[in-house]
Amino acid sequence: MASALYANRDNQFTVTVLDTDGVTVIPAATYSNAQYRVYRNGDCTPLISKSLGSGITVNGDNFFVVIDDTEITFSGTNGEYKHSFTVGATASELLPSVFDEFVDIVAGCPV
Repeated sequence: MASALYANRDNQFTVTVLDTDGVTVIPAATYSNAQYRVYRNGDCTPLISKSLGSGITVNGDNFFVVIDDTEITFSGTNGEYKHSFTVGATASELLPSVFDEFVDIVAGCPV
């Protein structure tokens, strides 16, 4: 998972799903639904939304998230934005979030 995202830059990171023991890795292929979202704190409307097959792929036991450089054109301080990752065994199921945390959006000039 990323602790910071960069505006006007490609962002890529891996997400590992752990069992309730916090140690055992649950293979990404176990899930047919995965969603990643970035949103302003206090507002559930996603500014960025990714799903399995559309910005999220399975890479071994992990998920791999790709955000294109044109998708983050805003920036702000920690506490202003949150990001979350959820999975489900079926297309309609969403389990509790793998993470739902504050994230820094670091400003960057377009290249």
